[in-house]
Amino acid sequence: MWLELTLIADLNGGVVTGTPEQIGESLAYVSLTKRPSLSAKCITNALGFMEKCGWIAVQTDRVLILNYLKYHTAETLKKIPTNERTNKQTNEQTPKPPRGAVVYDMGFENFWKIYPKHAGKKQAADQWKKEAAHSAELPPLIAAAIARQKEIRAARAQAKLFTPEWPDPVRYLKYHRWEDEIEMPEPAQQEETREEALERMNRIRVKAGLKPYEPKR
Repeated sequence: MWLELTLIADLNGGVVTGTPEQIGESLAYVSLTKRPSLSAKCITNALGFMEKCGWIAVQTDRVLILNYLKYHTAETLKKIPTNERTNKQTNEQTPKPPRGAVVYDMGFENFWKIYPKHAGKKQAADQWKKEAAHSAELPPLIAAAIARQKEIRAARAQAKLFTPEWPDPVRYLKYHRWEDEIEMPEPAQQEETREEALERMNRIRVKAGLKPYEPKR
């Protein structure tokens, strides 16, 4: 989906026209014609994650690809008209990093921002590059998985259930831990009141052919 979004943006200087819902329905119709309604919802949710990660900016009737020029090589930039090489709506210039500073891939920087544990950034960046080379869909997929895992872990902690620590970033990426399935805890059962207990007991007595118990008043 990310690849399709950037390809559309190439035609309009880093801008995709339409609301997130309209864009979701359009991409869903093209990619998953058999179940467009379900696909549109997934795509719309993915756009929400992309916005939280700082990859896009959602406006009333359009979506802007942030840091648009970073996704192009010198060769691909030649194919884009000069007047479309800056984001038409923002016209922002990306500041150059200080000399000697380590510059990481934008997708990895967004992952690093939302991942709860920060350790071994360089090794994690190298692993990210290996994983991201296999699929352009990986960044939004991982972002969605982390958000979901955070939600489940918080619920388990509140229920005082065992929850393992987050693995180091490099291990999370290397062993595809975004695919882990962590069980959401069962909703806590409310304590039975005296009246409810009496009613339950009387149902059992009636079923056994006994008279219901009537408490003394």
